[in-house]
Amino acid sequence: LHVQAVLVSELACRNPIRARTLGHWSAGQLAENLEYALEDTPCSDVYSNEWCLIPHNVVERYPKDEWPVLPGARSYVGIPFHDQHGTKAGHIAIVDDRPMSADMHRSSQLRVFAALAGAELSRRHSEEARLAVERKMLEAQKRVQGAEHSDTLRSAHNLAGLLRQQGEFSEATRILRETLEVQK
Repeated sequence: LHVQAVLVSELACRNPIRARTLGHWSAGQLAENLEYALEDTPCSDVYSNEWCLIPHNVVERYPKDEWPVLPGARSYVGIPFHDQHGTKAGHIAIVDDRPMSADMHRSSQLRVFAALAGAELSRRHSEEARLAVERKMLEAQKRVQGAEHSDTLRSAHNLAGLLRQQGEFSEATRILRETLEVQK
């Protein structure tokens, strides 16, 4: 794409007020991911529309934007991506220090990247949900096994008590027999 910065962000908690970067390339290197407010940013317009193109003067148009992705930014294009239910889940944004052509938002590359990002995010969320269910099932299985073990111990303790009582009864029976034989 030959641009200065690209970021892939997802909505934080499906809330269109905040986003968090999943990947952020700026000034020729990977940058640290972070969470940011969408208010007064061109990224917020991506969620209001199907795309946002600011071909020039992006900093002047969004003077309250507290997080300039790129110092000296002049242009911006952003396109949302959707989850498996068709809901906007995040966006891809490109920022450059040169003006962009008005047809940049129609870029098939950008649309393909957005579709791939949406599919990958959906896959990741499905995997996280599957792992959470597996953890819950393992915890439930351990609780059941613990209860079974506890019931087994309780049953063994009760059986031992019965056998002790049986043994005491047997001992009492033996003494009574001996006593009766002596009296004959």
